[in-house]
Amino acid sequence: MTDIGPCAIAEGKATYHDSVVTLSNFPTPDNCGMTNRLFLVRWGKRTYMIPSQSVANFMQSVSSGQEPRTSRYGQWLLREYDWNEDAIGVPNVPR
Repeated sequence: MTDIGPCAIAEGKATYHDSVVTLSNFPTPDNCGMTNRLFLVRWGKRTYMIPSQSVANFMQSVSSGQEPRTSRYGQWLLREYDWNEDAIGVPNVPR
């Protein structure tokens, strides 16, 4: 699922450990640009799911002012309605 709608439908298993969501038995559709490893990034009361290889790009979106956004539509997966939450401080990205 992207913020502009689904680009593929798949079933599988998701596990969570140390702020990492790992998807198992999911196809990785190239047209979605999705990976099987996503970081949960908290920013104030917001929660984003950022593909592991895209953390630097996410931070560039923050630096350029594209994030935090105030609508549901954007480049990054954001928990539903979190666009209404304040993004206080800096995103808690993995190092």
